[in-house]
Amino acid sequence: MGIHLSEVPQFWIYNDMTYNYKITYFSILAYNPQLAFVKASVCCFLLRLGGQKRGIRWSIYALNTVNILLMIIILFLCIFPCTPIQYFWDKSIEGHCYPGSELRYMITGVITVVTDIIILVIPIKIISGLQMTRRLKIGLGCILCVGGL
Repeated sequence: MGIHLSEVPQFWIYNDMTYNYKITYFSILAYNPQLAFVKASVCCFLLRLGGQKRGIRWSIYALNTVNILLMIIILFLCIFPCTPIQYFWDKSIEGHCYPGSELRYMITGVITVVTDIIILVIPIKIISGLQMTRRLKIGLGCILCVGGL
């Protein structure tokens, strides 16, 4: 991944490209659920950290709901990119792939980035309500925002 197929050295490519396309298909299927479960884990951590405040608690619930719904929708779209599914890796059979995959990836990417930013903002809101010195709040905020890197 990352370079054009024509530039990939021949010893990296198996003689049968269907194997490569199958690996690509299953890696696409695995990526979004993994991402969603990591975000759900972070949301559960934030719920334990600052779930005492009603507004923060409900915003974390809403974010987690959007996260899980997004995972289900994206997983469904990734399972069925072509009809029949085997057409994704075997173009010799009768079938077609649905148009607009680039647009779909861009839209889901934007939504994913927005949820990431919200996950980074929630700890700042939690820290602002803590009773500690400003210096400790800044230090704790920096530690929690390292997850954004």
